[in-house]
Amino acid sequence: MMTFTEFQEAGTTMYVEDSNGEQVFAIAPEKQYQTILISTPELQNEQTYTLSSGGVLTGENRDGVYNTAEYKAGSQSVEYTLSGVMTYLDESGVTEAPANGRFGGNGGGRSGMEERNPFNADQNTQTEAGQDQ
Repeated sequence: MMTFTEFQEAGTTMYVEDSNGEQVFAIAPEKQYQTILISTPELQNEQTYTLSSGGVLTGENRDGVYNTAEYKAGSQSVEYTLSGVMTYLDESGVTEAPANGRFGGNGGGRSGMEERNPFNADQNTQTEAGQDQ
């Protein structure tokens, strides 16, 4: 999981290659992001990878994900060794899991939903006045 200090603009590329220079994952997200989680069976524990961002991807893509791509170097590159189920990265390399358990961004969450269960049909109906019950 890679977390940037600043939000990345939509279309800012992410490219992961193995120690042999082979593509593992390539994406140009369609929305801005600050954290990206990459999960693919091609990532192997105790192997070394390079995650690059901000370059140019060319090739066929679907919804911003490239099966095969050519990548021209970008503004950032982080080399890391995968160590366990979850490896945390920032612009300087491998880091610790976020202390607050959050992954960056605007906090999100279920604000205002504490007393509601979205799967309870009785709570999701409206009265004649158009107000939630």
